[in-house]
Amino acid sequence: MPFPALVLTFWGSPFNRLEESHVLAYDYPLLGAFWTLVLFSLFVLVLFVILWAFVDNFRRKDHGGWAKAGWFILIIFLPLLGVFIYLIARPVDPVM
Repeated sequence: MPFPALVLTFWGSPFNRLEESHVLAYDYPLLGAFWTLVLFSLFVLVLFVILWAFVDNFRRKDHGGWAKAGWFILIIFLPLLGVFIYLIARPVDPVM
């Protein structure tokens, strides 16, 4: 016999009313757990790309301090759009 989704108890009520207690597995289905993991992974990916853009910006030798400061401000105030613009506008790395 499967575990019931609704557990009925008689304590904790002044008039011995039936109280409902739900089981967690029925409130959070497997697909909900999947989407939580997908969204968490996307969040980590976005943070990684933003961090990569900062590191790449400050390691480059082909633009000066004001350009680095401008990219920094753009990425801070508009993170996704700023990183996207940075990826399109940045020149190719010189061959080392």
